Amino acid sequence: MSERVIMSKKVEKVETVDRFADNFLSSSENQVELNKYFARHFFDAFKGTIDDEGETLTDWLIEVREAFQGKYGPIMKEHSFYIKEEERIIASTVVALFRGVPLVIYVAVDPRDRGRGLAKKLLMNMLNSFYDSIYQDVFLVVTPGNLPAEIIYKQLGFEGVGINWEELLEST
Repeated sequence: MSERVIMSKKVEKVETVDRFADNFLSSSENQVELNKYFARHFFDAFKGTIDDEGETLTDWLIEVREAFQGKYGPIMKEHSFYIKEEERIIASTVVALFRGVPLVIYVAVDPRDRGRGLAKKLLMNMLNSFYDSIYQDVFLVVTPGNLPAEIIYKQLGFEGVGINWEELLEST
C-alpha cells in the first residue's frame, strides 16, 4: 500500500449547508451503543475499498472503542458529525485533536448511500464548525488512489502537505 498523504485546509467559512446531521455533543445515545453503531458503519463503509485491511466487525469494535478513548487524541465532539437513518449510521466524519491539530480520523459513507453527496456535506459542516475556533488548519489523511475521497477533498480546498507527521508538525 502506498504511503498515505497528509492533507490540510485553512479554516474558513465554506458554503452554507443546512443542518442535517448530528454532532456528537447533541447525541442522546450512550457511548457503548454509539460504538456498536460506528463499528458496523465503518465495517460496511470500508469493506472492499482501497482502505480495507481485512478488518472484522470485532476489529472495528476494538478500533472504535480505542479511538473514542483517545488513541488518536481526544475526539472533538463539537466538530464530529454523523447521519443516522432507520437505526443505522449512514455517513460520518470524526475529528480528533491529534498532537495539537484537528485531524479527521474517519470519513465514511455506507455503500448503499454513496452518491448522495453526504461525505461532502458532512465535511462542509465540520469545516464550518471550526470557523470561530482557535484552530487555523484542519488535517486529514488519504490513501493515494482513493479517487472519490481525493476528488471531494480537493473540491473543498484540501492540499497535500506531506507524508511525515514529525516533519510536518515541526514546521507548524
